[in-house]
Amino acid sequence: MASSVVGAIEPRLRFAEIERARRKPTESLGAYDLYLCALAEFYKVTLEGNQEALRLFHRALALDGSYAPAAAMAASSLGRAGIPRLGAGFGGRGRGSRRPGENGHRAWQR
Repeated sequence: MASSVVGAIEPRLRFAEIERARRKPTESLGAYDLYLCALAEFYKVTLEGNQEALRLFHRALALDGSYAPAAAMAASSLGRAGIPRLGAGFGGRGRGSRRPGENGHRAWQR
């Protein structure tokens, strides 16, 4: 009986914990400010904007390494680097890369 109760409650509890963590803002106003600036660059949908967004997301993470929204958007910026439709040279194939995403991988290593 106890295991069936735990089995029923555990998924709901996990979902509630995930939602709470997602809503929790960073305590670093500097990290939040960098995150907002990075979002503005990210939504320009240009090579330059994406590169600047990635740089700003990394700076935000340097201030607060547990800031999940900044980490998620940095990952999105890296993923976007492999999409050829965003302009010549934006995707992995446009700048001499052998496969999509290679440029984004190099940007992550900077």
